[in-house]
Amino acid sequence: MGQLGLAQHFSDTFPGSTCGIIYPGRSHEEKTLFRICSTDGRSGYSTRAGDVTSPAAPPANPITASEKGLYSFVSNAVTGAAGKMPEENYSFKPTPEVRSFGQLVGHVANASYMFCSQALGEANPMKDNIEKTKTSKADLVAGLKDAVAYCNKAFDSMTDTKGSQMVKFFNFNMAKLTLFSLNTAHTDEHYGNMVTYLRLKGIVPPTSENPPTQGSK
Repeated sequence: MGQLGLAQHFSDTFPGSTCGIIYPGRSHEEKTLFRICSTDGRSGYSTRAGDVTSPAAPPANPITASEKGLYSFVSNAVTGAAGKMPEENYSFKPTPEVRSFGQLVGHVANASYMFCSQALGEANPMKDNIEKTKTSKADLVAGLKDAVAYCNKAFDSMTDTKGSQMVKFFNFNMAKLTLFSLNTAHTDEHYGNMVTYLRLKGIVPPTSENPPTQGSK
């Protein structure tokens, strides 16, 4: 994958990332194409080929902060997709065997509560099965947003030290931060499903709405 393809992939995968094309130097030979992506708004841009400014000092809990940042990108994409799909398409299934779009939204919400409550070591606060009990767009979007807010709150109380503590997940012993990673991966997996549903309905997914723009030469 070339520089442009990799940067586009990064931008599509992680909504909210900042990507820019830079043409360092003035001479023809020095106009090397650079694509620099930043997920936190702090990464520096180069002024010449190979001259990239040093990144900012890491936060106090770099692993937790990185996990939360990645989850923020993915969860924003999912909630954005849920908001973009019209109400009449919430019952849409590409094939009869798969979940409807609305069921995908409810499934992600259910799983988010499950993963994040287990990472915290507390009982799941959501007693209803959102996927099975909610059918309207308003209820499903609200359920998803509440689940994301719950996971974000769970991240706020997490540290790298706490995150290294082991908990039981089904028959596996896992670090708490690994459960957060699983939730992010699961959310991103179903965002991929949602992208397909949206495209089949002629709707541009959130992560493809604002492609990076080319800077001036």
